[in-house]
Amino acid sequence: MEKRRFFILSGLLLLLPFLGFGQEASNTPLQELIQKALQQNRELENLRLGYHKTQIQKKQAWGTFIPKISVNGGYSYANLNVYDIPTPEALLGLGGTIGSLIPILPPQLGGMLEAMLGQMGPMPETLGASINDMNIWNAGINARMVLFSGLKVTYLSKALDHKMMAEQFMVSRHQGEVMKEVSDYYDKLGMIQASALVLEDGRKLLDKQRKRAEAAMANGLITKYDFQKIEIAALDLDTREVELEGNRALVLHRLHQLTGEDMATLKLMKVDLKVWVDVNGENGIGARPELAALEQVVKAREYQVKSTISGYLPKAMAFGTQQYIKIEDVATIDPLNMVGVGVTWELFDGFHTAHERQRAKIDRQIAQNQLDDARDLMGLALEKTKVDYEVNSGKIEVLQKKSEKAQLGLQIRSKEYGEGLATVNELLEALTDLQKTEMELNQAIYAQRRAGIALLEATGNLHLENIQ
Repeated sequence: MEKRRFFILSGLLLLLPFLGFGQEASNTPLQELIQKALQQNRELENLRLGYHKTQIQKKQAWGTFIPKISVNGGYSYANLNVYDIPTPEALLGLGGTIGSLIPILPPQLGGMLEAMLGQMGPMPETLGASINDMNIWNAGINARMVLFSGLKVTYLSKALDHKMMAEQFMVSRHQGEVMKEVSDYYDKLGMIQASALVLEDGRKLLDKQRKRAEAAMANGLITKYDFQKIEIAALDLDTREVELEGNRALVLHRLHQLTGEDMATLKLMKVDLKVWVDVNGENGIGARPELAALEQVVKAREYQVKSTISGYLPKAMAFGTQQYIKIEDVATIDPLNMVGVGVTWELFDGFHTAHERQRAKIDRQIAQNQLDDARDLMGLALEKTKVDYEVNSGKIEVLQKKSEKAQLGLQIRSKEYGEGLATVNELLEALTDLQKTEMELNQAIYAQRRAGIALLEATGNLHLENIQ
């Protein structure tokens, strides 16, 4: 029993590496390049910054309901040249009027009034208030807070929510654009490398046939003109190799710009241009980020229309203030405190709200038209990409068979040429046919891979894990 447990435990320990690490799928070289490009793409960074800017706009909108506090202060100098102000008749008779009330008031209150009148003395005929060389200071603190904005903030906040969602979808869309461009140049590099192999095989064959031709010319079996045809074919290969090397340098430079990968690493990269398989094009266009972004724009426009109703509704605000006033050598007024609630309701604004509402409705209709138009165009693009993918996949099958026939034909011509049964022209013609077929096959594989990318984009499935 103990021995059996030992074997079971040993087996589980042996399986641990597979259970722990076998589930982690490593990325392909193309996927790694795409990840690097996504990390350093400036346009993607700008789109993300735009999203954060909209977040700040939403915070600013809700900040309307946050109290605002301000302080104020001031200084005034008064010199009005006013010395004697006549005492109003009402004030002159005030003492007698108050005195006549004393007998009918309760004893305590009547006594207080009598004492006050005694201290005041007779009312002067003039008020000797001087307002010359007077310094006045004032300071205070104010607070105000919006209580009701006529639903404008609420609706605009919801519009910004949909705007942010649209911006997120646009980030996804541009990520797809980056994936397309990186994979395009990666496939171009693979096509160039495959074409270079075709030319290399052709050069090996020409070198082999050159040796045969030299021996044949020495024995008088071929003319010098026939030998020159082999030399011309070799020079033609040199020209095509120079063109390929120039294209390769441009592709590597662009890949370096897109991904930031070291140029030496890119030069050593070997690309195996494979045919795409199992690309699903039956999902429709519903998952396309561009379409989702436009749908969010329409919803945002709808809330903008709703926000214009605020022009017809009242607005409410709470406020409070505390003020201090100091008049030099005259008086100091105790803090003046005030709190309250204010309501404003604009009954007629010169049709401003009506016109603003009309403009918002037009913007909403424009967004809806753009959405409907995009659906039609994307539906057509989906059908086209399906056809392109099927056509290019079919061409690959035909060209693979054609390549097999061309290889067999070259083998036959080469053997016949060695036996003197075929001319140099016939040999070079067979070599040219093979090279042409191989180049066409490489281009067809490249085109099929591009069609596969386009089909993924058309169905909204252009994600890193789906790129082959």
